[in-house]
Amino acid sequence: MGLLDLPAPVFDLIHRALQGRLPAFAELALWAAMSACASMAIYRRISPQARLHALAAEIRVLSQKLAGYDGGFAGLRSLIGRVLALNLEHLAKTFAPALASSLPLLFVLPWLSDTFEYAPPTPGSTVTVTAAPIASVATQYEWVPPQPAISGAHSAWRIAWPSAERPLLLRAIGDRELLRLPLAKPVAVVQVRSSWNWLIGNPAGYLPQDGPIETVAFDLPPLEIVHFGPSWARGWLPYFLCCAIACSLLLKRLWRIE
Repeated sequence: MGLLDLPAPVFDLIHRALQGRLPAFAELALWAAMSACASMAIYRRISPQARLHALAAEIRVLSQKLAGYDGGFAGLRSLIGRVLALNLEHLAKTFAPALASSLPLLFVLPWLSDTFEYAPPTPGSTVTVTAAPIASVATQYEWVPPQPAISGAHSAWRIAWPSAERPLLLRAIGDRELLRLPLAKPVAVVQVRSSWNWLIGNPAGYLPQDGPIETVAFDLPPLEIVHFGPSWARGWLPYFLCCAIACSLLLKRLWRIE
């Protein structure tokens, strides 16, 4: 588990409570709304709203003066300089609060990816699996029970996805277990733990550091949240971002946030 995965057990509890009660698109919209509320609440709490409102009001007045200005260049330059200075002050006062308000998204996005990126294969369905063996190590692994290799491919198989009651093992010669299927969560890749996993972990676990394989990839079906539009827009991320942005804009208006 990585640093950004620390809230994942709590998210899993909420997800299990919502499963069967809400369809995926409604649950994802709820996560987007909660994330937007948390982000906007943090921003409103730590940003100097009184000063930001005063800056916005002064910028509007000066912009109106600038739009109707009909004087000399010196006065125009003074107006433009003042508007620019106020906008820069506004940016400076919102930059740090905006960064802090992104923290809820940083924690929820990895969990959403693990949960809504791929549809879990049904037991018995065919899944293509590809292994990337360590170049300096000879092939020293096998499936238990054996699985048919893809003709002409190196370390690739079409496996029948197992059930939890009858797992499928990828085993090194000598009975050392490298990987057990089905996975804890549907992920596209299981690999040896790397340095960046301290930040975001793999919910399906890792391959042994001293094993003969670096990576095992699974050709899993993507989970469609919406069933219309181009294929790239049917997944969880575009839908989540649209819902989160819409909710943030609504809260900005309701809470009068600058």
